[in-house]
Amino acid sequence: MLRRISLRRVPFMVGLFLGVIASLLLVSPLSCDVDADVAIRPIINLQTRDTEANKQYSTVIRPRFYSTELEIKEKLLVISLSDRENFDDFGRAFNHTLASHASKLVFYVCSDSASNSSASRANVVFVHSECNRLLYHAMLHIETRQLAKEYDFVLIARASTFLRGDNLMSLVNHMSISQDIYMGTPLATDPRICDLEYGILFSESVLFRILPNLQKCRGDADFLDDDDALTCLLKYNPISCQTRVGNSQYLSVDADSRLDPRSFSDSQRPVISVAPLNYHNNFYQLNHKLDQQTYKKVQRQLVGISSNIAEINDRCSLPDLWPRGLRKFFQPKKRFDVIRTTYFNMTHLFWNTDNKVIEALNEISSSDIESIVRACEKHLQEKVTLVNGWLTVDPVIGATYLIDVSLNGNLKRLKVVRPLSLSELTPMPYVTESTRISIVVVVHGGEIDRALAFLQNYSKLMQKGDNSMLLLVFAYRDKENEEDGFDRVRKLAETYSKQFLKKAARIAVLKIQCPEHIPEFGLIDIVASKLSPEGIMLIVQPNVLLTENFLNRVRLNTIRNEQTFLPVPFTLYKNLAQTVGQSITKDSGFFDINNVENLSIFVGDYLRIRRNLPLIPLATVSADLDREAYKDCIYGIAEVLLATKELHVMRAAEPELRIEYMHRVCENVTSNSRQSAHCKRTNKITVGSKKYLASLVAS
Repeated sequence: MLRRISLRRVPFMVGLFLGVIASLLLVSPLSCDVDADVAIRPIINLQTRDTEANKQYSTVIRPRFYSTELEIKEKLLVISLSDRENFDDFGRAFNHTLASHASKLVFYVCSDSASNSSASRANVVFVHSECNRLLYHAMLHIETRQLAKEYDFVLIARASTFLRGDNLMSLVNHMSISQDIYMGTPLATDPRICDLEYGILFSESVLFRILPNLQKCRGDADFLDDDDALTCLLKYNPISCQTRVGNSQYLSVDADSRLDPRSFSDSQRPVISVAPLNYHNNFYQLNHKLDQQTYKKVQRQLVGISSNIAEINDRCSLPDLWPRGLRKFFQPKKRFDVIRTTYFNMTHLFWNTDNKVIEALNEISSSDIESIVRACEKHLQEKVTLVNGWLTVDPVIGATYLIDVSLNGNLKRLKVVRPLSLSELTPMPYVTESTRISIVVVVHGGEIDRALAFLQNYSKLMQKGDNSMLLLVFAYRDKENEEDGFDRVRKLAETYSKQFLKKAARIAVLKIQCPEHIPEFGLIDIVASKLSPEGIMLIVQPNVLLTENFLNRVRLNTIRNEQTFLPVPFTLYKNLAQTVGQSITKDSGFFDINNVENLSIFVGDYLRIRRNLPLIPLATVSADLDREAYKDCIYGIAEVLLATKELHVMRAAEPELRIEYMHRVCENVTSNSRQSAHCKRTNKITVGSKKYLASLVAS
């Protein structure tokens, strides 16, 4: 049995052996002509790779408004063509009837002279041309200035054309911006062309297809008549004049025919334009009649809505609550939860608390009651006089007023509710973290070491590409003895400037020769006069630990024409060095509420406030610091900001603003008495914490 199995494997073994022999004979061995002693040098292809290590890519600049990034455009631009004689009357009437509906109105006026006293108006363009050629010049101006690129639709009409604004806006709002629109009333002679007299509506796609070819129609002529310009539109626009697009219809009425104002309120066939009107008063008369119809229509809709609400309330068996939409009044569970009701009049409150029977109205309560009276007058459309009232502050609903008022000699009782859920729109200023900051550091002769440390710290921000500029102000008193120290700072600043030349951050040096008394106003005046009014000026001490987070807080808390930032810094004790990002503790330092030497303000706001101080002239050069006004100046910039009250001063503890210990010669710092006293006090209390000093005494 075993022999049979071995015989069966013989063909397999023979085939395997022959296959190995054939592969060795038929396949040539791999060989290399290079000598064995020659070393192989690999070649690295660097042409397709970036040779710059750690390449810093530029930050993508986002647009200011989201509509710009999403390419959301305004809806309608209306262009009116008029002559100089009738522009004042017809232009005013055209603007009165349409300005509240269209996104923008632009008037083109034909005139004998291009310069005119009324040309200062932003939306009026005077064209030195005859009136029958105004359409060509208007469209050429639109193409040159690219006025229509921010609008979905453009309507061109004459000033004698009455346009019903709400019907026109309803028309464009129901049309897609992706459609090609060339809409109006066809000419009787050529139905393919729209009549300019009744207005022509263009979509953006059609208009930008026509405008680049406008010069081709002119040929050798200097101008085109309105009829020739309309014919040119047809040549480069494959769409004939449209009166209907989908369910939207551009309906016009001839002013010479009998006008029926009811046709303007017909939802099925709304009239868009009426032309031509011979008198500008016809604009106001027709608009007045149509507004009356709209008012009656809205009143009927309100009555219908009110009846529907009442019907729904009857079906749902809801409790009789007023105002509609608010929750139920607070229901006390115990006698201690009963809400107090306060009796009041225009001068006093009665039983407002258990301990006071009567008290005079304060400013807030008086303003609150006056606003309630004004709301009643607005509702009744009559002048009322408050007799008395009862106030209940409900924690669920809000403030409820039950007041008695005198109306035309009669006593009426009104109920007023100020709900807690009433939403209000609060205007917010525009702030951004991309605003450029000018960091101002005043360096005195004894602060050279701290200035060098400040520069080393600022170099880290330069490496990150922060959008800021460091201005080192060298306050010279004895130039011969202090020159060497300031040269060390200047050379280090030049080194960092060359090292980070391609970064956004910059370093500049300003030398100021100071008198014996160093006025704080004078130094900052000279600095502010050399900065851009659009930027933020941040004044800091040389021993500040500057961080990127603090600069961003400065950008967000400093608001143009509104607010200046005066942070409360965290001052470190002596011999306690901290690094950026380290947490703060009570044993490492304290928030110095007396420190007002670090502040930020827009340069333009500072210069405006300084010009409002006539007793202290604005200094621009070092020689101005010797004036008598600066010698008697015993207060600083922070005091002026608080005294003038032109800007809101934001004063709060700032953990990101940390100041290291530095012994200062207070007599050489400033002539400000408050700042000098604070300097002496800081030198004492920054020696160490009470716990640390007590341990030294005990040891």
